[in-house]
Amino acid sequence: MARERSFEAIKDIIKSIRKEKIECEIETFIHGAMCVSLSGRCFLSSYAFSKSANRGKCVQPCRRKYLITDLEEKGNKYILGKDYIRIYERIFPGDT
Repeated sequence: MARERSFEAIKDIIKSIRKEKIECEIETFIHGAMCVSLSGRCFLSSYAFSKSANRGKCVQPCRRKYLITDLEEKGNKYILGKDYIRIYERIFPGDT
């Protein structure tokens, strides 16, 4: 089960399984490395270091310190953050 599932969602799934009398085991991770990539789909380690995270060889490049700057927007320090990707502004400039 994906680690992104909330505890409440996991409990609901288990209740449904028991109600339907389905025989299966549930496994989820409750701690460990938190990858910046989508769970199980990290390609950064493979691309940068030829060590595939999807084959258990991750060198955890996501934990290193980087200096990332946007050449066009000098003050934007969050160019990779999901909450700061201003797609609307890029599609409709000046319409905010």
